[in-house]
Amino acid sequence: MKTGNLQASFLGVIVSCLIFQLHISGGEEGAYASTIKATFRERCYACHGALKQKAGLRLDTAGFIRQGSGDGPIIDTSSLAASELIRRLESHDPLQQMPPEGTRVPREVIGSIIQWIGLGAHGPEGEEPEVDPTMHWAFQPPVSSLNPQANRNRHRSDSGQSLCHKLHHPISVG
Repeated sequence: MKTGNLQASFLGVIVSCLIFQLHISGGEEGAYASTIKATFRERCYACHGALKQKAGLRLDTAGFIRQGSGDGPIIDTSSLAASELIRRLESHDPLQQMPPEGTRVPREVIGSIIQWIGLGAHGPEGEEPEVDPTMHWAFQPPVSSLNPQANRNRHRSDSGQSLCHKLHHPISVG
């Protein structure tokens, strides 16, 4: 048996064991929410989240992960060795490794990501992406009312009108 075939067979056995362990330990969605998504939020969203998507890649939902980047897919559920995401997480090349700075993603978490990809890389039903923080009302420009009459009367009140009337028509004290 050639070395390449032996390595592929060995990887297949390891992945099978990891997938079996994932099924026993609470399932794919539990691992995704508690470990994988939490790690992506902490280590990856700054470059691949709602606000910024370097290389056209967004990692805040399983659907976006399966969709891939502007350069193509980042995971391959039929060949884990071909998954660009795993290759980048495991790389020691400073030009290729992800995340590019700071602490590396722990080997145990990469193992969970491999298990999750091997099971189809599914997320919870109805998973919503992170909201773009620039959409918060505080970052939106003020908009005037479409009703011009409402704009004219916006600062008036009964007491204000009464005061204006008194100022323009003084009461004589006698």
